Amino acid sequence: IESQVGPRFVTRTNLFYKTLTNFGDSGVIVNTPLYNRLSLNEQEAYGVETRVDLRPSRGGYGFNGFLSNTVQLAKLLGDRVVTGGLYEFAPLTIKSPDHDRRFSLQAGLGYKTKRDFWCLGEISLMTGLQDQRDFNLVGFHPARTPVVTLIGLNGGYTLPKDKKSGRLMPSSVDVRVQNLLNQRVPLNLGSPFQGTRYQLPLRVLAGVNWQV
Repeated sequence: IESQVGPRFVTRTNLFYKTLTNFGDSGVIVNTPLYNRLSLNEQEAYGVETRVDLRPSRGGYGFNGFLSNTVQLAKLLGDRVVTGGLYEFAPLTIKSPDHDRRFSLQAGLGYKTKRDFWCLGEISLMTGLQDQRDFNLVGFHPARTPVVTLIGLNGGYTLPKDKKSGRLMPSSVDVRVQNLLNQRVPLNLGSPFQGTRYQLPLRVLAGVNWQV
């Protein structure tokens, strides 16, 4: 469901359903290679997203951004068997080993100049996943890990088509700063599927894009 509010605002409501088959996690950060590769054969997720987009001007320049709120529920299907590493379960007795529902709020605001330079700041707030540490070992604990906050800053330059002198010249270059707050909060604690994982620290990535 989409509606236009003025010349530059668009509101959108999306109902979604998706399934994943034969998916897993390889190269788990902070965990040893003993945990690779963990896989499940099927999962489904469904939810609703409400989104507001601020579109740039007709010339493609100026401010742009978005605000998105999502509620998602997920559960396991299939045989619920986890294969690989130390976490070998056959089958899992619960439908949602990592999470049953997640609320997320995302917002971004950017600007593109008439000289084709652009920047975009983003923030994401997501409820934590279920904390499945053993009560007998650690005592009482909250039902979920802390809320995850991600702040990023992106910027780059898009090369106009009339300035490209050959196929080897890139179409755009960009620099991305992820986890600007350098948070080290847990993403999963004692998950039977992914073990214990932590958010990656601040990192800077550079990218080059070609169009063929």
